[in-house]
Amino acid sequence: MRRAIGLILLGFAGCGHPAGVQGPPIPVGVAIVMAAADIQVLPPSAAIESRASVELASTVGGMVKDLLTRQGDEGRLRPIQVGDSVTAGTVLARVSESGYAEKVSQAQVHLAEARVDAVVAKQQLGDLERLTANGVGREESLGAARLRLETALARVDAVLDQVESSRSALDAALLRAPFDAVLLERRVEEGSAVTPGDVCFMLGDTSSMKAVFRLSDSLALDLKIGGPLGITIAQAPVPSLTGRVTRVDPSSDPARGALEIEIAIPNTKRFLSAGMIASLKAAPRAKAPALVAVPRSALLQSGSDSGDDAVLVVEERDGTTIAHVRGVRLGEARGDMVGVKEGLQQGESIIVRGAALVRDGGLVKVVPPDGLDPAQVPTSDAATAPRRGTRRPPRKA
Repeated sequence: MRRAIGLILLGFAGCGHPAGVQGPPIPVGVAIVMAAADIQVLPPSAAIESRASVELASTVGGMVKDLLTRQGDEGRLRPIQVGDSVTAGTVLARVSESGYAEKVSQAQVHLAEARVDAVVAKQQLGDLERLTANGVGREESLGAARLRLETALARVDAVLDQVESSRSALDAALLRAPFDAVLLERRVEEGSAVTPGDVCFMLGDTSSMKAVFRLSDSLALDLKIGGPLGITIAQAPVPSLTGRVTRVDPSSDPARGALEIEIAIPNTKRFLSAGMIASLKAAPRAKAPALVAVPRSALLQSGSDSGDDAVLVVEERDGTTIAHVRGVRLGEARGDMVGVKEGLQQGESIIVRGAALVRDGGLVKVVPPDGLDPAQVPTSDAATAPRRGTRRPPRKA
């Protein structure tokens, strides 16, 4: 619960002509600044998403086939799509591998032949060694047999390297998930042509999730990087969790006085998924809340050299209504409302619409919001008379 300030739109008021020339009132919108009853503020919420992502690219060229499928809503198989979860090692697709598979087969045939040659060479060497020991064999033949065995064994090692290389190329044609992840993007279809380096999938790491909240700058004053922050995720088996503040971005939306706060949420048990809604258990408190608030449309820039912010305040005096420019000191901005720390009090009336013809000290008259008739707007010198205040966006306090 928080003390809030509201404004009740009353209607339109008319204003007078330049000083010394009082004409018919010009209808403009006014509002009364007042304190609203305590209201319950909904906690900030945001959709959670993967904290880290990786691009899965093909290292070989060819045609994409055998896209991973999942059962759709109607019971039919469909290609994997954004939001689907996959486990580490799952093959998401294959790049046409006939050439790589053939190379593996050929290398295995060559390996078998090389091993046979090595076995034969080893047997021949053994036979010659026995004959030589009995004085029958010749040393020259024994040396040649040893050379043949060494050559056969070297060929076996070389063909083994070819087999491993072919298998690596074959495995490279399989696009596997490197970790438990959620699919963030799929850039290929069945039959798509790819070249080495083409990104086929974008995967999000689900071991750690994040949520990005938008808070007003004053509410985020107490937040520190690495500090704990309680959150609630209704869809989770354990709805009450604790995250850590990983980023406070003061440049998110300076015009509105809002900051982006990023919270890291551990997901070691993988019960969180992208798209779930996280809510802060309790928003941080503002250190110096504004006493009143005004719509952005009520803000003017004072005609003084200091360029302070100002509003047009409507006052009753001797049966007439007069508008005066008054300087204010602004607080935080929330949506279309801007807090005012000094210069206004509860119960005062301010002009919020139709003030283009109003000047300091002009006469005004309150009429219903829908009672503005274009014919009522004078076309006299008041329309071009200079004003002390002109509209501008609010400056951050």
